[in-house]
Amino acid sequence: MVGTRRTQVARKQINRISKSPHPRTPKRATNQRCVSPVIESRTPQISMSRVSTSRSSSSDGEPEFDLDTVLKSVKQKLVDLKFNVPTLTKHLEPHCENLTTLLTRCADLKESNSILIEGPVGSGKRGLVRNAIARFEQSRKSSKNQNSVKFVTLNGTVISDVKSCLREISRQLLTNKSKHEQLLRDLNDENADSDLDGENMDCDAQESNSMLTVGKSLSFLLSTLQETRNTDGQSLVFILEGFEHFVQSKSQMLLYNLFDTCQSFRTPLVVIAVSNRLDSTELLEKRVKSRFSHRSITLWNDLSFDQWIQCAKDLLKVEPLSKRDSGRNSWNKSVDNLLKNDKVLITLERLHSTFPVINCLKAALLRFIVSCSLKENHGFDIFLDAVETSCNKVLEGSHSLIYKNISLCELIMVAAMAKIVKRVDDPCEEVTFAAIYQEYSTFAKRNSSYRKIDRTMAMNSFDSLMQLKIVAGCNLQAKYSGKGGTMKAFRKFRLMLDVCQIDDIVTKHPACPSNVRMWALNKSDN
Repeated sequence: MVGTRRTQVARKQINRISKSPHPRTPKRATNQRCVSPVIESRTPQISMSRVSTSRSSSSDGEPEFDLDTVLKSVKQKLVDLKFNVPTLTKHLEPHCENLTTLLTRCADLKESNSILIEGPVGSGKRGLVRNAIARFEQSRKSSKNQNSVKFVTLNGTVISDVKSCLREISRQLLTNKSKHEQLLRDLNDENADSDLDGENMDCDAQESNSMLTVGKSLSFLLSTLQETRNTDGQSLVFILEGFEHFVQSKSQMLLYNLFDTCQSFRTPLVVIAVSNRLDSTELLEKRVKSRFSHRSITLWNDLSFDQWIQCAKDLLKVEPLSKRDSGRNSWNKSVDNLLKNDKVLITLERLHSTFPVINCLKAALLRFIVSCSLKENHGFDIFLDAVETSCNKVLEGSHSLIYKNISLCELIMVAAMAKIVKRVDDPCEEVTFAAIYQEYSTFAKRNSSYRKIDRTMAMNSFDSLMQLKIVAGCNLQAKYSGKGGTMKAFRKFRLMLDVCQIDDIVTKHPACPSNVRMWALNKSDN
């Protein structure tokens, strides 16, 4: 009986082992490496934090995203002076076509001409010339007519002496070193002769002698070019940057010879003058002005607020490396969301109303990018604070010295004007001096202890505000007095600063009494 039971138990154990899905196998030593199970890694949504992926590419083929690289590329665009903002380029498109047509007529029809591009700083003058030359060169490559054109660039802030200008022209034009050295020797010999004979000659004789020297040198350059140019002909384009420095020099002999060459038919020549001053033509001598063609392009800082915001997007956005570049696409989306925020729009509108210059926008955005690169964690609220802080820094730099140099009477006049503008709720409101003085008189009647300012003294203070360009007249053609003109007290003026800036100046002014401060900040009105 015992033996039969043992055999039955053994049979049951054998059946269990054979029916089990994972039978036990003895361990064997193998040389194969253990393969870890593959874990699918999900790429999280990129937040603006300083975390860069360690892998060069993800499993889907996405390129590596690094926030520091994006900030560096944006900073490079803001610092680069030759970067063309697409919105500003589109705004200057009609002027660019006119300038390109002028260059094309010089190359094809051998038509000489001169043009002046004037405008304030930051209006896009040099960018306009650069884009017109690039478009002209691109059209020459595509067309069959391949007449060669040489460009000569002279900067008046660097080179203002006539002899230095001639050396620079010969360096850029003459490929033959022997001709260039011959011209340099002639200029040096003439300088030595003029130094020896300068004591025995009067001023008029010295000027006529130097004019002959410049004329001979320039004619030598043109004759050398005529010998070396092709049978199809070769045109010259002179770009005079900083034209106001050439005009303000002692003698305008270089301009006289250049414009005189434009009038003659010896060499097809175009002179493009770039000036920051709007009265450069008035400073020309009579003989030079008579040879100038009086063609001019005047640029202004007249970008609208929508174009201003579009310029900010062009400067902050980064081109994605591919369609699957989720990092740069998320950065561009965050820029769009940032520039749609009401707080950011109000801050940028203050900056635009005060300084509608693209350089001020670049300065504010550069401060914003630098502050973002210095912080470790980045969020949307931090970006909002950074934009507001950077714009306020630019605005503070503009009027930080005003409250230190402005008098108390001038402060009261500009505060009264700001109260009228604030009441109407229109920053472009036109106000007369009579209304401003009436606003101040109402305040002076309430405060009997305060000594009232005379009307004549207030008028003189208002004139100094106009000289500081805090207040500007709306109708510059109107006269101060007379039968056909408008009286000065009833002329319309416009406040050139923002109301918030006026409040800041009143708050920081060291000599402002407390009752005037409360009145200017609307804290004493009932």
